[in-house]
Amino acid sequence: MELLSSFGINGKLLLAQVVNFFILLLVLYFFVYKPIISILDKRNKTIKESQDEAERIKQESAELEIKKKEILAKAREEAMKIIQEARKEGENAKGDAVKKAQEGAQKIVSDAKVTIKAEQEAAFMELKKEVADMVIAVSSKVIAKNIDSDSESKLIDNVVKEMENK
Repeated sequence: MELLSSFGINGKLLLAQVVNFFILLLVLYFFVYKPIISILDKRNKTIKESQDEAERIKQESAELEIKKKEILAKAREEAMKIIQEARKEGENAKGDAVKKAQEGAQKIVSDAKVTIKAEQEAAFMELKKEVADMVIAVSSKVIAKNIDSDSESKLIDNVVKEMENK
């Protein structure tokens, strides 16, 4: 102790300071160091979990990307099939429409022919009736006048002119 005294160090005070230092170390260890270490461990654990979660999400994202590409490929195939079917149906519908139009046109033509024939027959019957009326008119006038052939021709021409005026 004298050696310490020669340097101006008080032994009791040094011992008290060493005890105080260890007490301070214990207090700091239990109240500061352990909580800081615990917080750092929790932080490290959280970071590790976040990294693991990020890796898992990255893998899921890659898997979802592959599934998305597969789904898009299937959708494109189905769309092409639908388009081809629609084209076929459109062509069939077009063919059916053309066929129906042709049948309709043929029906209209045949109906028109029947109507024309009926009108021709009616016109022919009317013409026949008018000719018969003219013959009767001319005959009655010829019989009534009993005239010669020149007078008869003039009479026929007059009757024809009268019928044309009607």
